[in-house]
Amino acid sequence: MRRLFALAALSVALFGAAACNDSSNPSASGTTPTGQASPTGGTSSGDNTKEVCAAAEKVITDGTTKFTTELTNAMTAASSGNAEAANQAIAALKTLFSEWVQGLRAEASKATNAELKASLTTFADELQGAADKIKTAQDLQTLENFETAEMTQASDALDRICG
Repeated sequence: MRRLFALAALSVALFGAAACNDSSNPSASGTTPTGQASPTGGTSSGDNTKEVCAAAEKVITDGTTKFTTELTNAMTAASSGNAEAANQAIAALKTLFSEWVQGLRAEASKATNAELKASLTTFADELQGAADKIKTAQDLQTLENFETAEMTQASDALDRICG
């Protein structure tokens, strides 16, 4: 799972870097997060770690795939000089971030493993923070510094928990 979370962060980092260079052709590629088995081994009654990890991985995978498309649209619109198209692309990107965050929070709410719940919540909060910074095409450049220390810690914890 770690490779998926890293890919999500890398996608946003690439997005920010691409925003600084109008001639770039943004794409999301990189590694995805993986993790280890839960401390309880996922075998105790009521432990849904494996299920929540699998669902969170799907949220990240789907979000990253959609992000690549929306990133390309936003970058194309921003570099075209068409303010209306840029605003529409930014709105679509913000909607995607919102869906991504909601998906992670939904999985966090299901988690019986407290550390998994906290890590998914932190990752979602940090992703929301990045989305909140996007208001104009110029704001796309601020995503260059997307991955926060808190996001890195949450990603590391998810790596350890989810295996």
